[in-house]
Amino acid sequence: MAPMADRVVVTGASGGIGSRLVARLAERGYDVLGLDRKPPRERRFAWAYADLTDREHAMRHLGGARAVIHLGEFTHVWGPWPPDEVYAANARIASTVFQTAASLGAERILYASSAQVYGSWGSDEPLAPERLPVDEAHPLRPRNAYAASKVANEAYLGMLAATNPGLSLAALRFPWVLGSWGSWADIVSHLRERREARDGFCTYVHVNDAAEAFCLALERTPVGFEAYNVFAEDLFNLVPTREYLSAIWPHLELPPGLEGHASFVDCSKAERMLGWRPAWSVHRAPPAP
Repeated sequence: MAPMADRVVVTGASGGIGSRLVARLAERGYDVLGLDRKPPRERRFAWAYADLTDREHAMRHLGGARAVIHLGEFTHVWGPWPPDEVYAANARIASTVFQTAASLGAERILYASSAQVYGSWGSDEPLAPERLPVDEAHPLRPRNAYAASKVANEAYLGMLAATNPGLSLAALRFPWVLGSWGSWADIVSHLRERREARDGFCTYVHVNDAAEAFCLALERTPVGFEAYNVFAEDLFNLVPTREYLSAIWPHLELPPGLEGHASFVDCSKAERMLGWRPAWSVHRAPPAP
């Protein structure tokens, strides 16, 4: 358990991942402050409205934090906002949060990034991966403004790591996040009705596993900057993985070990460095409460 003096500030605390994350941090004994533009559904933690584009406003809330976890951004480009506004807002918010946290003495800064940085997710014309499995060393090839903002924000974290020795920074790259709507049984039933979900090439992660990855990164990510893939171990697909990939990317060499519905994304770095493994799977029973 963490001592109560360990304050952690979470931006985007009222969202799907954020609301699960602040609850888990509170259970671990952290002094949690959630920031968002909308109040949480359940007031089980300290919460404040924050305009994160305003450095002075951000300073009032980030001061004294041992760690800052940043989730509070536009989450896609399919809303009413022009792409340039999504990019500009995300880059401005993240750079303000990151720089302010570092300047005020935070020891750790964690960021919710996206699988879209690889170019094979989140686009009407996705690129095939350059190789399989997709690991964190895969080239970053953003195909929309949202993904480009994630690449830029990860680069800002890398710059902070280079200029602030002793600071620990991490970006967690997520695919489609499931579990914040409906029951798990409804989600699995939806899969069996559709056979596959083409969005994100059937990759996904459960919201609880995403929250747990942040908790572990908060405790274990090393000094410097690291990026981690955080995906379920299987695909949201009833077609076996090898058959599925052979149909959509026949030119790629398929690695061994893709039996059944195994994911083609390599998350071994998160397991090795953070001790994280996904607990939720659409192809087996959910974990015990």
